[in-house]
Amino acid sequence: LLCGLPAAGKTSLCSRFTEAAPWRLTSALGRAGLRIRRLRTWHVCFDAVLSELMTARGVQAFDPSLWHESRERIVAAIRDQ
Repeated sequence: LLCGLPAAGKTSLCSRFTEAAPWRLTSALGRAGLRIRRLRTWHVCFDAVLSELMTARGVQAFDPSLWHESRERIVAAIRDQ
């Protein structure tokens, strides 16, 4: 889970992380002495989920209830994996 300030580069970092094949990461971790047999990555962009909800509901300004609903949807999607 990666959290941070807006426009800090979280999405860019996650995109690069998931694009780099997981085997590259496990290989690098192995060289660091960590033996990981399997690694799964997900890139779930909170902003995209929130934007989709705002568009679907016709909301143009920040709405705390949609922020909470977006978070709940993401948590549920990850939990179901």
